[in-house]
Amino acid sequence: MLALISYPTLIEPYFRLAEQSRAWTGGYILLVACIVCCALATRKYRTGCLPEEPEGERQRAAQCAADNVDTRLTLRQRSRWVLLAFVPSSLMLGVTTFLSTDVAAIPLFWVIPLALYLLSFIIVFARVENLIRRVMAALLPVSLTALIFVNYADVGIPKGIIFIVHLVNFFVTCMVCHGEIAASRPTTKHLTEFYLWISVGGVLGGIFNALIAPVTFNTILEYPLLLALGALLLPIGGERIRRDGKMWRNVLLYLAVPLALVALTYWFATELPLENVDLGRLAALVNINEKTLGLILTYGSLGLICYGIAFLKKPFLFGMAAAAVLMTLVATEDTGRDIVHRERSFFGVLTLVREADGTFMKLYHGVTLHGKQWESSSQRLEPLTYYHRRGPAGQVFAAFSGEKKK
Repeated sequence: MLALISYPTLIEPYFRLAEQSRAWTGGYILLVACIVCCALATRKYRTGCLPEEPEGERQRAAQCAADNVDTRLTLRQRSRWVLLAFVPSSLMLGVTTFLSTDVAAIPLFWVIPLALYLLSFIIVFARVENLIRRVMAALLPVSLTALIFVNYADVGIPKGIIFIVHLVNFFVTCMVCHGEIAASRPTTKHLTEFYLWISVGGVLGGIFNALIAPVTFNTILEYPLLLALGALLLPIGGERIRRDGKMWRNVLLYLAVPLALVALTYWFATELPLENVDLGRLAALVNINEKTLGLILTYGSLGLICYGIAFLKKPFLFGMAAAAVLMTLVATEDTGRDIVHRERSFFGVLTLVREADGTFMKLYHGVTLHGKQWESSSQRLEPLTYYHRRGPAGQVFAAFSGEKKK
């Protein structure tokens, strides 16, 4: 953690990229040499039980025998480790990309999500109390519903608050997933394979975000997808779905709740029914704009419904409800916009939108307006936004136009 924090504070400001490259190369060579030496030095030990003093040999032998019980790892265990490691790894890259493109571009912002990711590993593998796991599992529905509200209820929430909510939800999700990994550690005989599958999950998360998502999606869709998947992994206590006479009730519940939330979310997001309700007195009472209050009640009610479902103690039901709300909000995000073209590159998502009245074409990078052009042929060459004639860029062009003075 100290090494990570030292990069933006000590290394990056004072060392050139070529110097950093040479240092990393030498460091990796030294690492490989140390690993080879360790491998050669440990070859003489046939088991993990090292010789001890005579009085401790019996206890040590009993502990070694207990640790090396021949318990077989199942495919389900391995798959679960991979999935629990995949979600935080992918979510770390997703939240970094989302916040740095759709909220605000901050140099070296990637250090913060990576530090939170590593911190969650440090905490859960430090043999902390089981209370922390339960607290984090209880906080995940709260943080996720808060994220849904601040991200989609356009009520002028400060960017600092948006950053905090996204990062808190990311950290809580990492704590829940990594906590489940740490709690399911096998005996010492299988620890090497255990850490191998954790690494596989992390690598797959990086591959998904860095190679698959940019080619597959033309928006940063992987972020809400991983938020929904993280909600599905929430460890909620309760009775599992059993194959008995009541199974049809569970099936109906798991189908009806997401479908109802999809319909409700679509109606709220597209029709905004509370706009037709007189909220003037309530808005005056709480000193909030009437339109803003309508948006708060609309998206706040969706979040409260999702949060309330977590108390039903049904496995996966909260995750399915959260996924239904998130995916519906993502699908309806562009409702009412005439999108002419959209593409995704290394630099982010570029969207070309035509105004509803057909007067302008607008170019967005994420959610930031970066260009604007008249649709009419007579005004198409008139510079706008950053480049209009009375702005700073227009003044620079005006100063350097005309004949060069001697």
